[in-house]
Amino acid sequence: MPTKRISDRPVPCSHPEHDPPRHQVFTPGVYEHTCPACGTEQRFTVDRPSWSAMPLGTRAHSSSGGYWERVQSGWRAQSGCVFPTPGGDATHVSFPDNPELRIARPWAYADAIAEQEEA
Repeated sequence: MPTKRISDRPVPCSHPEHDPPRHQVFTPGVYEHTCPACGTEQRFTVDRPSWSAMPLGTRAHSSSGGYWERVQSGWRAQSGCVFPTPGGDATHVSFPDNPELRIARPWAYADAIAEQEEA
């Protein structure tokens, strides 16, 4: 059976805004991004809130034993310095209204509370 060419190889879009924006904070939800050059539509899901959405007093615990505490202007380290987010070694969080509850997925806080109430 003979092989025939049915189309040219597609040329990839090189527009700088072809892919959805990165390193931006989005609230949880489903988003759609359209490339301004080629019109390709891409959907993406944000399934957890940003660190800035955590309530004041929340503690992000470090794997080294310390923690960052959520304050009005960001996250205060034990040294007293304030940063926009906790360090990369934050492994789990505890919340001010329930400090004994520590969860590894802070965006699943409501689920963890429900599980604790069922027990």
